[in-house]
Amino acid sequence: MNPIEIIASLLAQDAHEAERQLRETIARLHSKLSAINAFFGSGTVLLTKAEYEKDIEHRRDIFLFRVKDVVAGLSKEERRSLAPEISDLGRRWLHSHVITLEEELQNLASRVMFRESKMLDLGSDRVLMAIDAHLHIILSSQPAKIDSGDRFIDDERLRQLKLITSASFDLSRVIRLCEELDTAFAYECYQAVAMLTRAILDHIPPVFSCKSFKEVANNYAGTKSFKEVAQRLETTSRKLTDTLLHTQIRPKESLPTRTQVDVRQAFDKILEEVIRILNSA
Repeated sequence: MNPIEIIASLLAQDAHEAERQLRETIARLHSKLSAINAFFGSGTVLLTKAEYEKDIEHRRDIFLFRVKDVVAGLSKEERRSLAPEISDLGRRWLHSHVITLEEELQNLASRVMFRESKMLDLGSDRVLMAIDAHLHIILSSQPAKIDSGDRFIDDERLRQLKLITSASFDLSRVIRLCEELDTAFAYECYQAVAMLTRAILDHIPPVFSCKSFKEVANNYAGTKSFKEVAQRLETTSRKLTDTLLHTQIRPKESLPTRTQVDVRQAFDKILEEVIRILNSA
């Protein structure tokens, strides 16, 4: 299959999962509102609209992720030649879906006697403009040359992170930190690798209902193997990062090596648990 067919095939699979997640979320929301006798008026419509907007952003991110992944190995010229077809695919992927959601929102508004029609716009034009802007960056940039062996974050693990829809946590920053960690590791920026590893570990404790990664390591009720991994990361990662961040210039320095910062297997175990928790919520 050519790149367009590959992207389209992947999106077809993604659409089923995204639709399932959306319908489950809306069903839970409406059931909760009905249970407290609050399924009426502006509250129902605006809360539903908020979930629709999250779904649209999620699907936008899925599309951009699929494009970025598939064109990663193509030359700049090949990317540019595919730009019109990819842009058209993106519009077809999202535009009809946004229109469908707007129609559903209109129907819901009629049922609950909500008459502020101006508030029912889900911003199809804005979404498509954002996709075009992102595509321009992806398709006009030089291809990244990072072999799988040079990646810090497993490709499948990063894909799983990007496909999560969470009502409680915005994963955009942790995903971006993971991407930057991959780049730093591939280009042998080992001080940055240590610092980014620590930054991610300090960023994710709320997912575990904890305030710090030290609390995750010591108090989270995970499996024995998870606890051992978390405690090892808390000890080794923090010591190395503290040394790099807080040691002032000296007459003679020693730089960290790949071996020192390579905690990929342990780090993958942490991300695996993050994904399991969020997918179970």
